[in-house]
Amino acid sequence: MDTPAIFGGSQWDKQQLDKEHKRCLGFAAHEHCVLVLVTQLGRYTREDRKVQKKVKKLFGKGAKKRMMVVFTRKEDLGGGSLEEYVKTAENGALQKLVK
Repeated sequence: MDTPAIFGGSQWDKQQLDKEHKRCLGFAAHEHCVLVLVTQLGRYTREDRKVQKKVKKLFGKGAKKRMMVVFTRKEDLGGGSLEEYVKTAENGALQKLVK
């Protein structure tokens, strides 16, 4: 389920948002649910952090334990590894998220 509209920038009214929140929570109630956060290398922004906080609020404190971070733009790593990129990133919020 792709959910960007439920965490910001949506033209949905409150009733539509509430309905979609309930639908998401219904999916998340299953034991094998994984939340996937897709972000571009070098671009974990303030808006992304706000969405992460909203995910935590909607799905609860255990949301991070069920979250998988997927990075796009592998070619931006050059010859380096993703692990090294995260370790040396100047973005502390990104490091904290991955940890």
